[in-house]
Amino acid sequence: MVPLLLLSLVVSGVLSKSISSSTLFHDFSADNRHLTKTEFAHILLSFDSNSDNHVSISEFESGWAHKHMRDPDLAGYFFTVADENDDLRITRADMDYLFTIMDFDADDTLSSSEFLTGWHNFFEADDHDD
Repeated sequence: MVPLLLLSLVVSGVLSKSISSSTLFHDFSADNRHLTKTEFAHILLSFDSNSDNHVSISEFESGWAHKHMRDPDLAGYFFTVADENDDLRITRADMDYLFTIMDFDADDTLSSSEFLTGWHNFFEADDHDD
């Protein structure tokens, strides 16, 4: 009975250490209602361990694991998703592109709903097994 309860708590996220996209939104949004381009960029720049204003694959993988993001074994795949221009680094241009794609109403901010939907589509959708 106890193992079944623990399994259900892990599956439901209660015991999971993974940070949720909702937590990310609230951690980086100054007003807890919207993310600006700069606030959104800070999410990925928080992985920039050497402060050179771009994120290498090793920084991304390390940051992804350190922040307890979903599916740490897929961090390399998620890096390729975020590296829009395939130059093996995530730059402000890559971040601005992702922001624009997520900004469904084109108002230059991401609502919580836009962020959660966009983050899920880029970094949580289960179509990466193809």
